[in-house]
Amino acid sequence: MLSKNFMLRGIKTPCLLDGKKSEEGVLFVHGNPGSGADWKRLLEPLSDFTYAAAPDMPGFGEAGKPDDFNYSIEGYKEHLNLLIEELELTQVHLVIHDFGGAWGLAWAIENAEKIASITLVNVGLMRDYRWHFFAKLWRTPIIGELVMKIPNWITFRLGLKIGNPRGLPPEYLDGVIKNFDRGTKKAVLKLYRNTNVEKMNEVLVNNAIKSLLPLNIPCLVIWGKKDMYVPYKYATDQKEIFPEAEIVLFEDSGHWPFIDNPAEFEKILIRFLKKIIT
Repeated sequence: MLSKNFMLRGIKTPCLLDGKKSEEGVLFVHGNPGSGADWKRLLEPLSDFTYAAAPDMPGFGEAGKPDDFNYSIEGYKEHLNLLIEELELTQVHLVIHDFGGAWGLAWAIENAEKIASITLVNVGLMRDYRWHFFAKLWRTPIIGELVMKIPNWITFRLGLKIGNPRGLPPEYLDGVIKNFDRGTKKAVLKLYRNTNVEKMNEVLVNNAIKSLLPLNIPCLVIWGKKDMYVPYKYATDQKEIFPEAEIVLFEDSGHWPFIDNPAEFEKILIRFLKKIIT
């Protein structure tokens, strides 16, 4: 496995890479508060049969966190496009989670001819989705800044016990706590305040109907049923855009099924991708 730093319009973008370099590959896109390291366990088994990449997106992990980056769906979509061009991928198997879902889907809609498959992890195209409790706090001026002053160990070690009955490994939480610095906190506030979730989802769904639906793109949907941020009721809604989607519900997982049940997640993802790639 290789860790490489790309400079994309002056922004440091670390990326984990594994497998033989190819124009076809799997691209993992994390959300908030993740990083490319979220997917590290999956890269080695995938490298047996495909090329795989997992970047830290701007504002997260060890990526650059400049004040002047466009912390919005549009900004991240463009950054993702720069990365895909740098990786020289022409056929992309997207694996997307949390806010990475919005970034990845926005890119996919505009680049449908490059999409080989999509795996949606506790995220998707959701017409009536509304912000969860913490998002509402982050979007509120002054209150959001005050919330961000809560020590990271309280926010993550205690806060994430709710809605994650299997628990999250200490080493995962350590990484999140380490990376959730001042730059990431500012990025999160800007991202949520720049995103009108109702408008975003309506636009994404309508554009996906035009762009993605006619192509019948292979799709895997994995959802933890205990997710307190994005309810699993949206899992079956993905068949509106991906009629033949395979839907897998993890009964006792929360928002991070690839972290709290990694062995089962790996088995399901690799089985799905092997059917398409090999």
